[in-house]
Amino acid sequence: MVPLLGRLSQLKPHQVHATSLVIVIFIALSGMVIYILRGEVDWTLVVELAPGCVAGAFLGARLMVKATSQNLRLGFGAFLIFSALWMIFKPFI
Repeated sequence: MVPLLGRLSQLKPHQVHATSLVIVIFIALSGMVIYILRGEVDWTLVVELAPGCVAGAFLGARLMVKATSQNLRLGFGAFLIFSALWMIFKPFI
């Protein structure tokens, strides 16, 4: 979503990332409701992982605000390349 928003809008890189996160909230909430209603949520795992996820989100947001636009683009690009390589080579590891 971030690359698409970056290309289709006049937003600065920081605004693109922030806007994307807000949009993802609504996507996640929609899916979350369905899975909760179907009883498919492992609440023990949620309780174990949630604190680290929240802390990581706050840390990531703080780091993003301090990053330059160029470093933000480079970092996100590196993340996308790493993710693509991981998906390609994971079956062979």
